[in-house]
Amino acid sequence: MKNQQIKPIVLSGCLLLSLASISAKAQTTVDTLRTEKRVVVVKEDPKNIDVQVFEKNADGLFTPNKPLFRGVYLNGRVIEQRFANTFLGGVRISLEGPSSDKISRKKQRKIDKQRRQEGKNQVKTSELNKSPMDFSLSLGGFGFGTATMLGDGQAHLHNASSLRYTIDLLNIGLRLGQHISISPSMNIEFNSIHFDDNHAYYQTPDKVELRPYDKGEYYKSRLHTTYLAFPVMLRYHGGRTGAFRVGFGPEIKIRTASSSKVWESKHGTYRKLGSDLFLNPIVFGLRGQLSYEGLGIYATYDITPMFQDGKGPNTNLLSVGLTIGM
Repeated sequence: MKNQQIKPIVLSGCLLLSLASISAKAQTTVDTLRTEKRVVVVKEDPKNIDVQVFEKNADGLFTPNKPLFRGVYLNGRVIEQRFANTFLGGVRISLEGPSSDKISRKKQRKIDKQRRQEGKNQVKTSELNKSPMDFSLSLGGFGFGTATMLGDGQAHLHNASSLRYTIDLLNIGLRLGQHISISPSMNIEFNSIHFDDNHAYYQTPDKVELRPYDKGEYYKSRLHTTYLAFPVMLRYHGGRTGAFRVGFGPEIKIRTASSSKVWESKHGTYRKLGSDLFLNPIVFGLRGQLSYEGLGIYATYDITPMFQDGKGPNTNLLSVGLTIGM
């Protein structure tokens, strides 16, 4: 649910229902506000106010353990959670910053000093309404795109069937401002690169080379590489809800598996021509991404060559594709 829709309901519910329960400060009260599509439940006790927003189903009911939004409002502190259904059940959480207690005490000292200096009984509301540091956490996402070897790696490359598959394991966001955030993440990258013209990559004791297959005509030839990738992106959030995002940043990748294989027939077993293949174990690259409401496009370029210097073709990997929930 969009924040612009949730927050007016939450604020209105808090104001109306809190005023109605002033006479019961020493007790816990539970009040419910129903709108056409939402249900707001406010639980209040002397220490805090707990507000939850639920979505009605077709029967006008709601599931108590599945809120769209939850906010706990304490003295000088706010803790909020916004829940959304994303790919693989991702959850977005907005939390108070880790040093919020110190910040609150500092604010209070500043407010007290301002009161003494100006001799006023009230403080500017702007001092009380500053938003806490905003974190976000998402689990699960998927990417699908090309896997293109540039430079010398273009020889005998079958571009149409050379693909990259990405599984996003973890994505953490830290708001730096209203429209800017920094987002480190971790994902698994799998490249399946195909060749034609009866060529394949062979690993020899001192290098890897692309040459004709020595057992006649093959059915298919593939070079597989798997990496654990750690992108760190600086994002700009646009639009009224921040759903439009543009990001760019570096990434580091660690190779976890690789192989060169040839299948001699459609239903036959494969022949392995190499594993290590003198691939660079650590790769540095750049990543750019544009997305809206969980759907997006990406482009990555590996600055580090694919093979070790002098051990194979001089080639860098380029990928362009689509993302879901990343």
